Amino acid sequence: MPFASQLYYVGSRVFQQYWRSPTYISAKLLLSLQNIIFAVLCVCAILASLTQQIMPYFVAQRDLFEIRERPSRAYSWKVFLIANIFVEIPYKVFTGIIIYAAFYYPLAGIQSSDRQGLVLLLAGR
Repeated sequence: MPFASQLYYVGSRVFQQYWRSPTYISAKLLLSLQNIIFAVLCVCAILASLTQQIMPYFVAQRDLFEIRERPSRAYSWKVFLIANIFVEIPYKVFTGIIIYAAFYYPLAGIQSSDRQGLVLLLAGR
């Protein structure tokens, strides 16, 4: 019997075995769902720690502002706060794109551009 025929018959038999065992298919489905949920949890933990890395630097800058800049009235605390937020935005965008690329494509694959854009928008928060 030729190789292609053997492959066809054995492949159809294996497909039948899979089709006749719905518990195996449902277990694979639930396992993949569990893996995606765990990956989301891991990404949330990573993003939380990245956000917390801002705080020590900001606290040091705020202390400097309160000791030196506020008594001299060189600039307002509102300007100080807005400047710190604007400087942080490019770093957040860069980090969001890296997390998006490392998270979305291995889990969801390449999908429609609308969905990819929405996930990128939500990942960069």
